[in-house]
Amino acid sequence: DPAGATIELLQQGQKGSEPDLEARHPIANGAILAHVTLRVRDLAAAQNWCAEQGLHLISVQPLDAYGFTLYFYAYNQETPPHGSLTAVANRPWLWRRPYTLLELQHLHGAGSQPGASGPLLALEARDAQSAGSISLPLAGLNV
Repeated sequence: DPAGATIELLQQGQKGSEPDLEARHPIANGAILAHVTLRVRDLAAAQNWCAEQGLHLISVQPLDAYGFTLYFYAYNQETPPHGSLTAVANRPWLWRRPYTLLELQHLHGAGSQPGASGPLLALEARDAQSAGSISLPLAGLNV
């Protein structure tokens, strides 16, 4: 990307647990926008924003060796198959969700740094008749 944005392509299963490629959907074989990742410095502010939007925390994946922790949020209240939100065994399940997850990547030791910017993205409304968008104010999240 000329602007320096990172785009990561994810498979819907980890090695050895890939889904069957049979036709499940007439368009793109059921491909979805799986994870929207935001790198956050102020985790508390980001988590408060998620709660205000009605998003539910469905998994926390610490990756200490890489210096960050992933927090997965969704509008769905689905429970991970392995009891603990931090269970590594939940990772294959996360990558197979048939809906979009908001992934907060919290950089360890980054600290919160004030900043000012405009909205970053809009999230699709669940009901087309009451369609609208939700702006994510970056200044409050310090991403």
